[in-house]
Amino acid sequence: MLNDKKGLVLPGDDAKPIYSANRERAKVDYRPLVAGKPVLVVVDMQSRFSAANDKTTIEAVAAEIRGAIARQEPIVVLELAIPSMSPSFCRTHQCLLDILESRENPAFWVLKLKSTVDGAREVLTACNTFGFSQEHFRLCGVNTALCVYETAMGLARRRPGAKVEVLRRAVNCSTGAPWRNYPLVSAMVSVV
Repeated sequence: MLNDKKGLVLPGDDAKPIYSANRERAKVDYRPLVAGKPVLVVVDMQSRFSAANDKTTIEAVAAEIRGAIARQEPIVVLELAIPSMSPSFCRTHQCLLDILESRENPAFWVLKLKSTVDGAREVLTACNTFGFSQEHFRLCGVNTALCVYETAMGLARRRPGAKVEVLRRAVNCSTGAPWRNYPLVSAMVSVV
């Protein structure tokens, strides 16, 4: 679908980039810039999770986001949105959203809401919709033993042969044994 009021060129549209309705600036077709690059997946960096409130974790995830932006890699941000978990919905930490929304260093990113611990379906939907590669995924965020693990496994199962990496320095968990299952799936998911 093409939305010429906003001047967007969406995946599947072979037209040249369109100018905005008031012709102030052209919208650029970003797909060639991100083609074949790894996708950074930021998992559940919401204040409702204690592991996501750790300053070191926030800084490490912020560093991964900045690195992906510098390399012009696409980013998928996942948020767990189960109404029964909290009386009010919690967004990704604002400091991370501020990095993603910076005008000085624009990011190629999309926010996807998920209703289960496995966010692989939402990541792959974003990749299909926006033309991101499905060959290499790099995961950071929380919780290492739950949502990060299930999303990594979901990606590995749905895209056999894809490189799926969990970034050890940029994940955190509130459980006592966050890495217990990873050795069992080392052929499918790498911890780097």
